[in-house]
Amino acid sequence: MIKVMGCILIVLTGAAIGYLQSKKLTARTAFLEEYQRFLSELTLQIRYDSGSLQRIFEKLNGYRYLAPILKACCQKMKEGISFLEAWNQGVQRLSSDNGLLKGDLELLLDLGKGLGISDLEGQLSHLKLNEELAKLRLEEARESKAKKGKLYQMLGLSLGITTALLFL
Repeated sequence: MIKVMGCILIVLTGAAIGYLQSKKLTARTAFLEEYQRFLSELTLQIRYDSGSLQRIFEKLNGYRYLAPILKACCQKMKEGISFLEAWNQGVQRLSSDNGLLKGDLELLLDLGKGLGISDLEGQLSHLKLNEELAKLRLEEARESKAKKGKLYQMLGLSLGITTALLFL
């Protein structure tokens, strides 16, 4: 009886590992979708609001995945830190649970490098470039989720079953 319970736990653990890996793909896709919406809203705010970046970022809320970045960025700018440094510190606060890849984080960091340092057209050009790069990363994330999501779940379950069979 104890062996059977142990085997069931091993199978469930394998399934859970596969599910968590699959969930990271879903989280990455959702993060990048939200980032696309954020970039669109930020572009509008910069184009039509002549206020400072701090004021613009204070108005941008309602983002689930970007909230840690935006809150930290606003707080640091209030403390007198430059936008670039505040943005970088905000990006560093992101949880690893969102499944972002190194390239995704570099894209986020790159956004901070082009805002607040040039004229309106320069900032809008930088935002457009970042939006195009984010679009490519989002397409790649969607493909990865579609191809690998079920695979991770099945591999986790298969690994759990195989391990349980070896345990018996």
